[in-house]
Amino acid sequence: MARRGLGMALLTAAVFTQEFAAAQVAPPPTPGPLEGVWASENTFGPTLRGELRVIRGDSGWRAEIASVETRFRVQGDSVRFSFGDGLGQFRGKVDEKERAITGFWIQPTGLALPYPFASPLTLHLTQAGVWRGTVVPLDDAFSLYLMIWKNDDGSLIGAFRNPERNSRGGASQFRVSRAADSVVFTARPDSTEPEIRHVAAFDSAGGRMVISWPIFPGLEQPFMLQRISDDQAVGLFPRVPRGLKYAYRMPAPGNDGWTSAPARSGAKSRGKSIQDAGKRGQEGRFQTCRCRKRGYIG
Repeated sequence: MARRGLGMALLTAAVFTQEFAAAQVAPPPTPGPLEGVWASENTFGPTLRGELRVIRGDSGWRAEIASVETRFRVQGDSVRFSFGDGLGQFRGKVDEKERAITGFWIQPTGLALPYPFASPLTLHLTQAGVWRGTVVPLDDAFSLYLMIWKNDDGSLIGAFRNPERNSRGGASQFRVSRAADSVVFTARPDSTEPEIRHVAAFDSAGGRMVISWPIFPGLEQPFMLQRISDDQAVGLFPRVPRGLKYAYRMPAPGNDGWTSAPARSGAKSRGKSIQDAGKRGQEGRFQTCRCRKRGYIG
């Protein structure tokens, strides 16, 4: 009996070893044609950017940027001009020694930007009667990312993400199904409301989807989604490559009106300033305070 029991134990161990070895060498399941990350990264403008030149000549004042030119008049130290039909405008003033023209570049309303934006801009005197500066507008950008994965029950789940406007299509997750050359996304987060439904045209040969996406209520724009790798989705994930360990770095100074400082000193000084202002009843002087801690902006 002892020999028989030992033989059964050895047989069981051998079978387990073979199954374990087979599991170790078995290839991972091949993802379906829809699984993975899809992206549509778009910039719609603005058209005017780059070096802006203001010239004072014998025939008057003029401004040039790219291939566009405009002529204008100066009243006192006030310098104001615009380009074309809503291409952009500048408002500023000349300093007393005429070494610089300081003001704001105002970019027009875009497709994804619902209102004009003003950026600080200083034009420096580079030669007699010529001031130069660089226009760096805020990009009129809209990126749409789609992640599709297989659920535990084998069904497909999708999630849309948009970093510029947090546009998710009405739900955090969608059920995904394929019907011929279409991919259907459905969700009903609120049982008292109608089902949310989006349909994309699917080109399986080219690996593309085209979906009409609501940028704003009542305004939809077609976007073409293409499959990308996780490490290419720089606008979707906090850090790439995926799994990269976070290491804090002080933000680089930028021309955005914000003062850059280490998180520890910045949070303490701004927090104390806000507390002091609150005691003096001056909370309205602060519009916002952004502090970065462990990779998050608060």
